[in-house]
Amino acid sequence: MRLADRSDFALRVLMFLAASGRQATVVEMAERFSVSYHHLVKVVQSLGELGVVRTTRGRGGGVALTADPASVRVGDVIRFLEPDMALAECLREHGACPLHGPCRLERLLEDASGAFLEVLNTKTIADLAEPRLTLLKALGKDPDRSTGR
Repeated sequence: MRLADRSDFALRVLMFLAASGRQATVVEMAERFSVSYHHLVKVVQSLGELGVVRTTRGRGGGVALTADPASVRVGDVIRFLEPDMALAECLREHGACPLHGPCRLERLLEDASGAFLEVLNTKTIADLAEPRLTLLKALGKDPDRSTGR
């Protein structure tokens, strides 16, 4: 199993916003993460659809958390963002596996996928944003000059 880049980037955005305790611009985050600005814009839009961030345009605008990071479960974010959690053809919506039905692999993979998300849901964005100072230093941010927590 491999997460799509958009899920990876979304978790980075949420962790950064939670650790910094302030809003940030997509330009700033794209530079800090060394990722495409245009790709990150789409990720932020998806996070807005999920209801965990809001965006403000114009001077002084940016991206900010709308939810308490301690209430945003990692598995819920992944479930929303991942286009296809099917681990094999038999789990796809219109899968074409000829063994569909009598095969025991299908149930095993369903259970494994569910367990994966269940484990991810044991952690929140607040959990991932700790230790705050170490995370901010890794992103090249001076924690002594940051605002927020």
